[in-house]
Amino acid sequence: MSGVFVGINNIFGTLLRVRHRIKELIKKIIKKSVILGGSYVLISQGLGLMGIGLAYLIGQGVVSGVYLGLKFRRK
Repeated sequence: MSGVFVGINNIFGTLLRVRHRIKELIKKIIKKSVILGGSYVLISQGLGLMGIGLAYLIGQGVVSGVYLGLKFRRK
């Protein structure tokens, strides 16, 4: 289910690297830490491997939302 989000993130992440927009890449790193934190919380709630998958899906969705927001914001 997260394949769509992963594709969006890879495309926009590559574009940001090419354009040397470091601030947005730092935001991506912060969002990736959300995935790790969410995984930890959901595992401790007893969801196990399903919790990791859910945290990954949520984290990728959040990063995709940030990228799309940056792409379509008014300048």
